[in-house]
Amino acid sequence: MAFETIAPLAFLADILKSLITDAAKERLKPPASEKTARKRAFDLYQRLEGLAFSTQEFVTALEQFVEGATQAAGDPSKLLSEKTTLLEAIDALSNDLESMTNALRRLQPQINIHRPDIFDSLRMHAATRSGLVDVSRRRAELNTFARRDLDELQALVATARLNQKVIGGAIEEYRLFVAATFSFKESF
Repeated sequence: MAFETIAPLAFLADILKSLITDAAKERLKPPASEKTARKRAFDLYQRLEGLAFSTQEFVTALEQFVEGATQAAGDPSKLLSEKTTLLEAIDALSNDLESMTNALRRLQPQINIHRPDIFDSLRMHAATRSGLVDVSRRRAELNTFARRDLDELQALVATARLNQKVIGGAIEEYRLFVAATFSFKESF
């Protein structure tokens, strides 16, 4: 009796094996680690490019805000446009920082082993930029500025420019590392 129920199942299994092609079997396999690493590496690169853009927007908005705060001389209504632009740039930068940090975390063990200098630069950038964003947001929410506030804003601009150069260098180093490690159809 058991043979009678097993025989049709074996026949059905043989039919299914013949129906599943090699290509279908390949698609059912989990992605190879190199393919996953390549995808994660390119994802991080794309996030870094977005971060570079939002960093530029943030630095520009911060510079305009400081200039406006200096010229407003106690009239906060003159600063409304610059304040709005800066807060929008801060939000965009915060989102891009979080996105880059998540992508870096997914690639952390590999990049930390192969290029710890790049990993440390990116991690340090995220930490310092997050602090800079927090201070900038607090300063942007002020309605009047004392001389020390303006001095602090000027220092923030200098720090933002320096940090922008650091991330630019780290992005270029990462781009070169990824281009040397993987061959992409996508352009680097």
